[in-house]
Amino acid sequence: MSITIIRNTNWIGSASPITIKIDNEVVGKVQPGEQVEIDLLNNHGTMTVSQSWAKSSKMNVNDGETIEITSTRESILFRFFPSIAILLTLFIPTISNRSTALVIIFVIYFISAFFIKLFRLTKVK
Repeated sequence: MSITIIRNTNWIGSASPITIKIDNEVVGKVQPGEQVEIDLLNNHGTMTVSQSWAKSSKMNVNDGETIEITSTRESILFRFFPSIAILLTLFIPTISNRSTALVIIFVIYFISAFFIKLFRLTKVK
């Protein structure tokens, strides 16, 4: 009674492992390019993955299935957003306005991290 997890996130988040949860319990971690087998306590469960604050949506999994973890398009934009925001604030003439703009941008960035799913789970046939 197990499932196979394949991590195919390319360079996105390659510095650390992705945590795998089934039914809200941590059952393992997967490194970049790695494939792992995870035992299921029942023949089914609800799976999510996360890495720091980045997460996926929930997926129902059954015994014997293979699940691939990939990055969403949003994750690529989300990773580059801080660099782009800093560059754009260079065009703001005063330091106080620039600082205010940076604070607002990063507050929006961190709040949005809780709503954007940066990983996609798909069943491999």
